[in-house]
Amino acid sequence: MYLILYLLTIIYNIVIGTIDLNTAELQYLADHLTPEECRRLVAAAHFHGFEEPNALDKADRKVPKDILCIDHLHHWNAQQGEGKGETHEVLEHRLRQMGKTELADWLGKIVFRQLGIDLENAINKEIIDYTEKLSTESAILALEPLQPKIENPTEYNIIDTFLYALAIGISLTIIGLSVKLICNKISKNLKQRKRRKLQYEFMDADTSDSEHEDNKFDIRTYISSSHITR
Repeated sequence: MYLILYLLTIIYNIVIGTIDLNTAELQYLADHLTPEECRRLVAAAHFHGFEEPNALDKADRKVPKDILCIDHLHHWNAQQGEGKGETHEVLEHRLRQMGKTELADWLGKIVFRQLGIDLENAINKEIIDYTEKLSTESAILALEPLQPKIENPTEYNIIDTFLYALAIGISLTIIGLSVKLICNKISKNLKQRKRRKLQYEFMDADTSDSEHEDNKFDIRTYISSSHITR
């Protein structure tokens, strides 16, 4: 969230020093630091490491004593390679290392509160400007009537053609299978009828021959035949 506030502050504000410190905040720091503490803070802020510098005492002695604290802070804030382009966290971190915890907490809170105010003002300004611009454009532009797009039902695409072809193919397959089943059934019935007919003819012939053979050994048939011959 803090990173987003930093980025938005860069977009909406033109800065020449640190990206989130203003003159009033630097003045507050100067008013709540002794000259010795201010020189030590400025000396420590010139180092870019996270830990407290080993050469801090030597650097502290090089800071001029005849310059006001606020001037030291403004100089650090505006110089490339020192405070310019940095954030308030540099001073906040060095203040905590010096034991100035309350002042460091105040700096963090006031900066983020000011960032929130600036961000809200910038967003409100953009909304107002956009609303005014939209109202002006709406007054001079005529809205074109909406016309529903009706597709031609006679037009077919590739998917429609494929589905129609698939439906026709399935229908022809079903019809072909049905005809084949009917033909097979008719052929089977004809074969069964023919087989039964042959069986009946064979049984009739066999019965006739059997009766003839039986009559040959019947004496009554023989006597009758003899009388007829005479």
